[in-house]
Amino acid sequence: MTMDSIATSLVSLPPSVLLAGGALLIPLLPRYFRAAWMILLSILGLAFLWSLPVVQASEFCVVSATYGNYSLMPYVSDPLGRLFASIFLLVLIIGSLYAWSLDDRGESIGTMLYGASAVGVVLAGDYLTLFVFWELMAIASTWLIWSRREVGSTAVGVRYLIYHLLGGGFLLMGILFQIHSTGSIQLQPFTEGISWGTMGQDLVSNPSGTLGPLFLLLGVAVNAAVVPLHAWLPDAYAKASWTGSVFMSALTTKSAIYVMIRLFPGLDILIVAGLVMAVFGTIYGLLSNNVRQILSYSIIAQLGYMMAAVGVGSEMALNGAAAHAFSHILYKSLLFMCAGAMAVYAGRATLVEWTDSQDDSMDRGASSHTQQWKEPDHPLPWGLFALYMIGALSISGVPLLSGFISKPMILESLGKAHHEAGLLILIAASIGTFLHTGLKIPYAMWIKPRLDSASGLVDVASQNHDVDDQASPETDAPLTHKLPLSQWLAMSLGAGLCLLFGLAPDLLYGWLPYPVKFSPFEAYPISESLMTLSGGFFAFVLLRKWLYRPGRVLDLDWIYQKGGEPLRKVVVDTSWAVFGAVDIVVQRMASSMTQWFRGEKGTGPTPAQRFNLAQPSIESTIAWIVGTMLVIGLALFL
Repeated sequence: MTMDSIATSLVSLPPSVLLAGGALLIPLLPRYFRAAWMILLSILGLAFLWSLPVVQASEFCVVSATYGNYSLMPYVSDPLGRLFASIFLLVLIIGSLYAWSLDDRGESIGTMLYGASAVGVVLAGDYLTLFVFWELMAIASTWLIWSRREVGSTAVGVRYLIYHLLGGGFLLMGILFQIHSTGSIQLQPFTEGISWGTMGQDLVSNPSGTLGPLFLLLGVAVNAAVVPLHAWLPDAYAKASWTGSVFMSALTTKSAIYVMIRLFPGLDILIVAGLVMAVFGTIYGLLSNNVRQILSYSIIAQLGYMMAAVGVGSEMALNGAAAHAFSHILYKSLLFMCAGAMAVYAGRATLVEWTDSQDDSMDRGASSHTQQWKEPDHPLPWGLFALYMIGALSISGVPLLSGFISKPMILESLGKAHHEAGLLILIAASIGTFLHTGLKIPYAMWIKPRLDSASGLVDVASQNHDVDDQASPETDAPLTHKLPLSQWLAMSLGAGLCLLFGLAPDLLYGWLPYPVKFSPFEAYPISESLMTLSGGFFAFVLLRKWLYRPGRVLDLDWIYQKGGEPLRKVVVDTSWAVFGAVDIVVQRMASSMTQWFRGEKGTGPTPAQRFNLAQPSIESTIAWIVGTMLVIGLALFL
């Protein structure tokens, strides 16, 4: 084998295989070499990915194989798949740097397998390859939740796994129906005559050809957190390990958006689903007081933008969905990294902790209880504030940042498709996004504590409280109030990329699947961004006290969290009770028959009679056989 053939084989190696194979070597590496190895694998994956020709074609198959009568395409590199694989590998580099000091081999292996499966999904050209990586992604990401190893994370991981196995089951059913209907396992968009209305009509006239797309849509909708199939996302992302949530915010839902773009461009029901997601995620982000829960609900809202764009289905809309997924991964991973840093300094993951305190009044005999802010264990540094605000302003679509080069593209595509109501809804959602991510979180974590300190209103409970050697339930390590250098570098790299693509949008536009005919630096996108900022500031002034009300946010997961115990009593306990009663009856009958045949207590036949009773006659055996066959024959005849 020549050197050229070896080089060609390496270049043709799917990045997913490279990452998965490299993950198996992680247990053999010392602690501080694991992150370096993960970064090296991701860089090699990027190099192999971009060493192939850049072509504007619908399909470029790099590796092919056969499975029975079907042609497998495990490595298809077209512009859309290349774009998503590139940002997945980029976030693996950034997240691995953030997790440099992580001392958990299992979590490191799970992270690489998670990244490998996500890359495998977006480079798959056939349903079989897609399904294999889809299920591997669910299992590996579940491990990142269990890696938290705290009370509640096990149950959350089980619920997360159940959701995604359910989605995988829907996906498999859709694949089987699709193969039966078309005889092909190749991924092809349902572009001809597909709409929600026609799917409903064809379900009666052509069920075999309609059930495939329908179950595929349901399976992908679970991973895309489409309301009401979304409850796993804020439930899991707020309980995953701090490093694991960085990867989870980037991979699962965006791989589902990729499949939506690939299979369902122009499906009209996705516009409605996207608008519902945008409104739902924004409202629940305003209601929550947990930092990672707010960021999780904002993921649902931003996925709504992408989903609506896929529903529009025009070239500009699909470019906007892909570009917004790219931008979203950058700023959302940055925000989740900053959330972990906030917990280290503040000693908690919530915006405020409310404590009952007794007011000093003129009448010492009368006292009342009021609620006060509990100050952070340590002031959060302004450098972290600057990094966080780059991510917060990016998600809000502020000019010169990454969100600004993708969100206006989606809004303009809705306007050109004459969905004016949807356009207004998404603009309102943008105001809410800036309100909860750009104002609510930084005010509680940076501004309010310093205002209280300046006015002398400092919580006495937080003074003289040395927590340097204490472990907090909200963090994965002792609180030292000092971040490792690797985490500062990772956050700075994420913020730098948000700035880079915001300042030079053509760097991203050149990677999109269709030629881009859009410029964000025009009057309307800029004025719309300024309107979002001013609307958010105005709403914050009016709603500031209401935004920080304590209490638990009740989402649809309340149904199975609270309804689980009654359901267990009805289904499980009742079933056990019935089986137990039947078991007791059978035992007593068997005992009585045994005693009778043995002739105990003077009852039953003689020994000779017992022998004859225990031997069935040949006539009885033949009668049972003939009678059974007669019943079966009559049933088939009738």
